[in-house]
Amino acid sequence: MSRYIFSLVLAICICSGCTSDLENQMKKFSGSRVAFDMTLTRYFGDSLDMQYRMTADSTIKFVVLYDSTECSSCRVNTLGQYEDIRTLSNERGEKVTPIIIFSPAMGQAGELKKELRLHELSFPIYIDSCRNFNKINTQIPVDRRLHAVLLNRNNEVVLIGNPVNNPQLWTLYENTVKTL
Repeated sequence: MSRYIFSLVLAICICSGCTSDLENQMKKFSGSRVAFDMTLTRYFGDSLDMQYRMTADSTIKFVVLYDSTECSSCRVNTLGQYEDIRTLSNERGEKVTPIIIFSPAMGQAGELKKELRLHELSFPIYIDSCRNFNKINTQIPVDRRLHAVLLNRNNEVVLIGNPVNNPQLWTLYENTVKTL
């Protein structure tokens, strides 16, 4: 099933004019295991936990990484679009856990925290000021188009791409989650 999904995503990528470098990054990243053993700042509701210890668990996850090359405060305004991810579930009724990680530029974490206080989200946001997530996950491609992934219970990448504004990819996510 995983090969079928990768082939379909690769076909979509090829049809949309991706370069062979992007294809190679996708091949290398697909199926890799993502590690979560790190300490981050966690923002949830109006609570801020400065030393939240993130560990791997056996849930299905949708991970989005916003790095320092992106405007963090701009991205905060779009976080509500990920609420629908929480509605995806497999045949056993297990829901997808959204994990949104910001790695803001030096000196920008305070501004990011101010922006997060203005939004009420039903899932936590993680702030990785020290870039720990990237340090322990060196397989993550540089191309930020590949910074949204679906992980199975073993934290392996099963689908790459952001389905929020892409109906074809959303359908692929729905079908994939059902089989996990």
